[in-house]
Amino acid sequence: MHVLSDLIVDKESPVPLYYQIAESIRAMIDSGRLKPGDPLPPEVTLSEELGVSRLTVRRALAELVNDGVLIRRRAKGTFVAPPRESLPLITPPIGFTEGEARRGRVLRSTILSQEVVPAVGQVARQLQLAPGSRVIRIRRLRVVEGVPAALELCCFPYDRFPELATMQLTDRSIYQILQQQYDALPQEALDSYAVHTPTSEEANMLGIAPSMPVIRFERTAIDSRGQVVEFTRSVFSAERFRFSIRRRRSDSDAGPTMNATADGGHA
Repeated sequence: MHVLSDLIVDKESPVPLYYQIAESIRAMIDSGRLKPGDPLPPEVTLSEELGVSRLTVRRALAELVNDGVLIRRRAKGTFVAPPRESLPLITPPIGFTEGEARRGRVLRSTILSQEVVPAVGQVARQLQLAPGSRVIRIRRLRVVEGVPAALELCCFPYDRFPELATMQLTDRSIYQILQQQYDALPQEALDSYAVHTPTSEEANMLGIAPSMPVIRFERTAIDSRGQVVEFTRSVFSAERFRFSIRRRRSDSDAGPTMNATADGGHA
């Protein structure tokens, strides 16, 4: 019997079934129950055991493949992906709006959705909220000099920043709002980057070919009080956008700590 036979979905929950499946598999990987190289059962087996459609299972697995959590091998099946090497960088969490302004470029932001939703899965974990807590989820298309540059999905704790749920945010810097209205400008951030193939929606919104790679960016930002203020996933066109990192060794440090600034940013 395979590990995923313990997986259960709640069909009464408002959380989409594919998302429940994807997050459950992710949790099994995080806990070590599923290890790199472990095979997953065929889609038809999972759909029968869970009592959901094969399309639902396929979408859940596709989400994890797109995130680099699973890998597909032709004629062999789907497997848990090996862990990526992580290189921590020390860099001030400059906002995308601020970064583009510094470079003298015009940045426009279109709000695709702005809603209050329950915190589940990775969003709840990264924001350090109890599952079901309210979060503000904002989806934006970022356009630099008239060219689509990035799709963003930003999440903020509702109880701390309730006005963000209804505030007019088109062409506005959320980091500036956090600083001016809440005194919660991010002072520290953990950023991660990975290269993937875009979904059909991402390719369409960014105006790129489906075969063109994209850079998936995640940020968890912390303010001066040590509180998490933001968790965001962004997708950048690798064809049109790059991240340049400048490193400098500090002579005053005993160890090989490096300071870095990134050409690219956020919020």
